[in-house]
Amino acid sequence: DKAHIKNYLFQPTLIISYLLPIVVGLVFITAPVAIYYILPKYLPGIMPFKILICAIFFMSVTSASNNFLITLNKEKKMLSLQAISVIIAIILNYFFIINGYGINGVAIATAISYFFYSTCILIYSFRHYIPRITQLIKFFAKIYLPFLYIILILALSNFIPITGNLLRDILLTFLKLIVFMVFSLPLIWLVNKKTGIVKTFFDMIFLRFIKNNKNKEHY
Repeated sequence: DKAHIKNYLFQPTLIISYLLPIVVGLVFITAPVAIYYILPKYLPGIMPFKILICAIFFMSVTSASNNFLITLNKEKKMLSLQAISVIIAIILNYFFIINGYGINGVAIATAISYFFYSTCILIYSFRHYIPRITQLIKFFAKIYLPFLYIILILALSNFIPITGNLLRDILLTFLKLIVFMVFSLPLIWLVNKKTGIVKTFFDMIFLRFIKNNKNKEHY
């Protein structure tokens, strides 16, 4: 029954679309510094890493849609879209490599193929509930705008490079994280307003704390 499983599609997708970009941003800011000082021989891979860590969003945001389509026995459609995505990735990889973009080009090609698959899967699943194109576009805006907002913040943070001074870079990274989390607060507030997920999370922690205290008093 599609009506019964509607909430299992909409709510998880919204939660992921608002909270996952924040996690992506935290990794985006901290990992390059760790690579620079701990794994210096992998320095050429920092930019591809940044591209791919952002691209993870596209595959993760489809998790509820994938489960929804599997429930409706649409595996063949999903496999077809996956095959097309692989073909797109191969073509783009070839194009970027022969034009001298190297591993950065490979990462970009992978990100584009992820975006294609994600968009197709989301359209195919949500069209079951949102038949009108205008409404579907509005819903897609809700899903993708948080990601684009975070990408803009990360792009601005990229203007502050790694200096090569360990203490200075630790301080700069710490400051970046503080600023990033401040600018991420609107997303946390919005997703809680739409789904109540943050309140539910803290309620669970509070109840677990009360339960543990009661158990200690019992013993």
